[in-house]
Amino acid sequence: MAAFITQAFVLRVMPITLALACAVVPCEWGKFVKIDGAEPQSALVLLQRDALVKHATAESRLKADLEGNAWSVHKGKAALGSAEVPPVIHDLSLAGLSMPHALDVHQSPKDAMYQCASEYDEPKLGCAECTMNRTCTCDGFARFGYGSTWSQWKNVSGSVSCDSSEFGDPYTGHGKVCMCMPRVYTCATEWDTPMANCSECTMQDKCSCLGSVRMGYGNNWTSWTPTVGTTTCRVSAFEADPYDGHGKICQCQPSLDLLQKMTGETGVGAVLNSIIAIIVAYFIAVTLYNLFSGNEGSILHHTSEVLMSAMRLAPMLCAVFLAVIKRTATLTAENTELYWLPHLYLKVAVVCCAVTFIAQAAFYVYAEYLAQKDAATGQLVTDSQSRIITFSNLGQLSLTLMYLALIVTLVGIVFMSEPLPLYTIVGKTPVAPGTVCTIIIAAVYFAVYLALHVMKSGHALGEAEQSSSALEVMRLASAVLNVAPMICALFLAVQIAADWQHTSLPQNVEVCLYLCAVSLLMQVVLVLVTPAFAGANLPSNGSGGEVDFVTRSHSTFVVISFFRWVLISALYICAGVICCCFWTLQLEPRLTHLLIVLMAVFFGVFIVLWVTVTLRQLIQGGFARAIHILGIAKEVAMLCPMLVILILASWVHAHQMSNSLGEPGEPQGWVQDYMCVAIGGLIFMLLMVIIRGLSANQPTNPELDYNIMDKSTEVGVLVVLLPMIIVCASAVVIITGLFVITPATATGDGAWFAQ
Repeated sequence: MAAFITQAFVLRVMPITLALACAVVPCEWGKFVKIDGAEPQSALVLLQRDALVKHATAESRLKADLEGNAWSVHKGKAALGSAEVPPVIHDLSLAGLSMPHALDVHQSPKDAMYQCASEYDEPKLGCAECTMNRTCTCDGFARFGYGSTWSQWKNVSGSVSCDSSEFGDPYTGHGKVCMCMPRVYTCATEWDTPMANCSECTMQDKCSCLGSVRMGYGNNWTSWTPTVGTTTCRVSAFEADPYDGHGKICQCQPSLDLLQKMTGETGVGAVLNSIIAIIVAYFIAVTLYNLFSGNEGSILHHTSEVLMSAMRLAPMLCAVFLAVIKRTATLTAENTELYWLPHLYLKVAVVCCAVTFIAQAAFYVYAEYLAQKDAATGQLVTDSQSRIITFSNLGQLSLTLMYLALIVTLVGIVFMSEPLPLYTIVGKTPVAPGTVCTIIIAAVYFAVYLALHVMKSGHALGEAEQSSSALEVMRLASAVLNVAPMICALFLAVQIAADWQHTSLPQNVEVCLYLCAVSLLMQVVLVLVTPAFAGANLPSNGSGGEVDFVTRSHSTFVVISFFRWVLISALYICAGVICCCFWTLQLEPRLTHLLIVLMAVFFGVFIVLWVTVTLRQLIQGGFARAIHILGIAKEVAMLCPMLVILILASWVHAHQMSNSLGEPGEPQGWVQDYMCVAIGGLIFMLLMVIIRGLSANQPTNPELDYNIMDKSTEVGVLVVLLPMIIVCASAVVIITGLFVITPATATGDGAWFAQ
């Protein structure tokens, strides 16, 4: 009778009780298994998940003996029968379950560190964390300091006094704390779901370690393997399976020499600050241009046009700088704080490039302001003319220095080498395909704009007859490259997403990367050589500089048009394939959604414009109104590449720190919300431009421009100024988030829109 009651309780009451328990507490379920070579017995493990530390405790373990029957329990459902047990499930000791006390559950060196003591036992001298006593109990390595200022690591076995007498004073006048790095800690597990014989299997399988790593369980381990960066906690990454048929964990044994190199700051700070500086200057230029573009003939109108023209290179410059960050992260296995990478000369080149770029814009704008001021007064003052020439020459000098620094930057990305410790372990790291294509496109892009600038300067000096035709051809070549910044941003985004997942891009996507770059460059070549070899004229249409091919021979026109159509089709098809790949790499879904929306808007406008121009060529005229509207829409869409780079830079910066959950960080929730607001403002502005263009009165001459961007009315303010202010203000908030983000706030919590 007692046996019958016991079995009834186990078979009927226990499953219902456990199901009700899991309705309240999130649970993971193990399996009843038959232990090999032992008496039939079973174990049902209820694992309560905590938000930070996930492990099984002895109190949550239930025991049962079902006389050889195997149970499987899934999400509150129990079924008696022969459960199909995974090969890694074997014995779970019913005598007691415990984790090694010294092995904290972490995934990276930063996660493994913990505060063990403080200089003061109350908040003092700017140290809010000073709430502990001075005795640091640590079995590993300890350091003393605060923020980004620390002493050297000290080998500790037992305890050490947390004061200046032990470590020196690294931060005079500021309260300090002691941090302990365990001598050995768990960095990853083979499986991310607890099992009957591996209750610790709750982590990802990527171990970030600065020293040596091993894999195993209990008393069965591989030998320690030197590593710098990320190691996959799988048998294939080690020499053999140390415990066949058993779930395993990976442990990290930090190296004191490598820990001494940890600065607490990323080596890409100067590069990131350069990106931010250019983005700020760019949005200031965009705002001023839209404020004064309606004041035709005014000094501010001409000055804002010159400023916007000087800022044309900004998105591509930021893409190049982002490629520096991408290459640095690749070479250091996402541990940029450990090494002096990028090299000092490369950081100096990036900073010089950013400073001289902003300086040349300022010099040209001031020279234009002086020239327009003299023109408005109708007086040519010798002193004023001298200043105009001086500032123009300063602009030329700044631009020259910018191109020299840019050459150093592009060459530096290619020849940047791995740190020696990492090279001895993993060998040579090739340049990623996305980075290679970005460098190639950027080199051609800046070469075209340099040639265009030189020809403009020669044209201004009176060499009109010799340079006029070549100048127009180069302008058309620069118009073809309007998509280049977004293409490069797409390349970098998909490459970064693949790296974050520790995987390579599919081969077809890599092929599309190269095809996309080749098709874009071939279009530039086609524009450059067609006038010389085919006797063609290349007039532009609308405000966007879209190209019409006009030749003396119809057959030549057909061949050129077909070849150009194939190249453009290949470009957009390959870009679509890359976008689809980026969508599938949803390691950061919010980032994916934000960038895909911007890319869809950008490429959508360009594709519709291309189709319209193609139809115009086929029917030999027409579509002037549509091309004009789409040309203005294209100018609005040109904000998309800079927004993509800003959002991507924000995410890359956050990803370089581990948040309070021990995971790679992401921008604050409110920052992500303003990313959505910026995108919404851009789309609203784009829609209003199209709607107003379609509803505008058609002029008598169909080739005349439509005054869509007129801001003299309330509707004009709604179309242009309000959305632009929303976009620029949101960009300011996003940039602010870059400076104030901390590991505690890099969780993305609290986002309303970015879901």
